[in-house]
Amino acid sequence: MSPASYLDGHKHPPTFIAYSRAEGRDDQSKALPNACAPSALK
Repeated sequence: MSPASYLDGHKHPPTFIAYSRAEGRDDQSKALPNACAPSALK
């Protein structure tokens, strides 16, 4: 399971964390999709 699932101490899908935490953790939430995206899309 991804470490992102445990960011807030609860089990959630990484995508849920990315969008629900976007306001307070903008850089971190952007890092998830960017890490999976082709270099041309960054």
